[in-house]
Amino acid sequence: MNKGDFSTDWLRELKQKNDLVSTIQGYIPLTYKGGQYWGCCPFHHEKTPSFAVNQRDGYFHCFGCNVSGDVISFVQKMEDITFPEAVKILAEKAGMEVPNVKESERTAEIKKKRDRLFALMKDAALRYHENLKDEHVGAKARSYLAARGIRADIIVKFGLGYSADYDDLINYLKRKGYTEQEMTEAAVAQRNSSGSVYDPQAGRFVTPIIDRFGRVIAFGGRILENRKDIAKYRNSSNSLIFEKSKTVFGINLAKSVKQQEGLKDVILVEGYMDVISLASAGITNAVAGMGTALTEGQARLIKYLTDKVYVCYDGDNAGREAALRNIDILEKEGLEVQVVSLPDGQDPDDFIKKHGITGFNKLLAEARPLIEYKLHVAESGLKMNTPDGRAKYVARAIAVLKSVSDTARREVYFEWVSDRGKISVETVRKYFSGELGLITEERAADKPSAERGAVDKSEQANVAAAEFALFSLLKGKSFANIADLKEEYFFTDVQRDVWAYIKDCAAKGAKPIIGSLFETMEDSPELSSLLSNGVSFAEEARMQKYFSDCVARLKRKYADARIAELLKGFESASDEQRVKILTEVKNLKAQLAVKS
Repeated sequence: MNKGDFSTDWLRELKQKNDLVSTIQGYIPLTYKGGQYWGCCPFHHEKTPSFAVNQRDGYFHCFGCNVSGDVISFVQKMEDITFPEAVKILAEKAGMEVPNVKESERTAEIKKKRDRLFALMKDAALRYHENLKDEHVGAKARSYLAARGIRADIIVKFGLGYSADYDDLINYLKRKGYTEQEMTEAAVAQRNSSGSVYDPQAGRFVTPIIDRFGRVIAFGGRILENRKDIAKYRNSSNSLIFEKSKTVFGINLAKSVKQQEGLKDVILVEGYMDVISLASAGITNAVAGMGTALTEGQARLIKYLTDKVYVCYDGDNAGREAALRNIDILEKEGLEVQVVSLPDGQDPDDFIKKHGITGFNKLLAEARPLIEYKLHVAESGLKMNTPDGRAKYVARAIAVLKSVSDTARREVYFEWVSDRGKISVETVRKYFSGELGLITEERAADKPSAERGAVDKSEQANVAAAEFALFSLLKGKSFANIADLKEEYFFTDVQRDVWAYIKDCAAKGAKPIIGSLFETMEDSPELSSLLSNGVSFAEEARMQKYFSDCVARLKRKYADARIAELLKGFESASDEQRVKILTEVKNLKAQLAVKS
């Protein structure tokens, strides 16, 4: 379906009923001047308006990037959709019926299937929501949400729900006439080892993931209590109607705010619970990516909403590292980025519960611009009161300033680095230009974790051993015995989540499927590393030997850490406690065949 499928008269009527200026003002502010309306172009970054809208002649043109078009192409570009989809949006707004036009068989088939899945997802969301409202079925989930400070109106606003068990949704959708194949295609159902379908969100409270057109496209589930045997979060896998890398949670609500009140900025947080918690406090411009690693597609969606974004990730090392990874992607899309620094160990939910909306707004006011934030992180782990620490800071800071193309901004930050490093501005300039050599940082341990992304060689070997052991179990290698490993052997949440998935499969007698990991876990460099850590051996026996060596290394690492922990409290222990400590140390050494 294309422009040629619609009559000229019908398209003309459509555009007459959708005023160009009013439509564009639903997305960006415009000012009347010199017979035209002007605004900053939504398709490229600019501070001086060069985007002109000619209401009389019904077209727009940007003198900066040379993009132009009519009301249909504007909606098409802003929403990143096809021409027929833009026509449909405008027709619904104008109360016009879209004429029946010929479609290719393949296009019609795909459209029919997508519409069917959208309907299925809407019904699934309604069922989950009904379960949550049910006096008995949803009692536990409602108590959990109440404890989190989530009010009834917020539950309705986000369409929150609850999955009663493995079969409830399946049976409900069957009664509505949907097939098992449609359920699996929509990713609301999975098949177990016997071929039966079940609801993977069973026992979780469920958050619908809604696109910018208000359609339910996926679900995110969270367990109601902290358990180590199952993954805390379980998100829908990609489907015909859902692509995680091109989805921003909360975009439908932020878009509504923009159209009704205008939107100066958005707050980008890590997860959908942060968005919901902020909404409970009255902050309606928060959105979240579908995982800590932001994509260009998601950054582009945020750009459609506004030109300014506050990045507000958790106040821990992982949150700071995620912020550093993502701010460059946001800036690349032409967004003005401000980074909010939360106190260590707190997330937006924690902070706003403790300090309220006034405290949170104060944080926003104190947010750091992108370069300033990077320079702040460059101080991490350094003793800035020592010459060596300041020298290393200057080296890191110069690397940050290399990304600043604007000469005036760079000069300002030269003074910043001069002040923090306690060296002259002229010396900073010479370091920047290469006239003076910088102190290099070859030792990984001296670098801040957000910049380093690595550890010493011994720790790297331990991580590699854990990754290979898990990978072997995922691949179902005959020599990879689950009993050889314990949760305590692993280092990170990602590794422990993979371990929990493997144990869950073993308990059900099911074979692990690597692709299923992405249904419960967010894609990340760490997960990618684990999945690529399949060492290749020509002989199975050599691979088995390597697995055994990895397990032995992990056992030793755990035992060494445990022994060190026990002996640390030996001096202050009572005689009875000392006997217990020595006994446990002896047993640990015996297990490793280490002589006392």
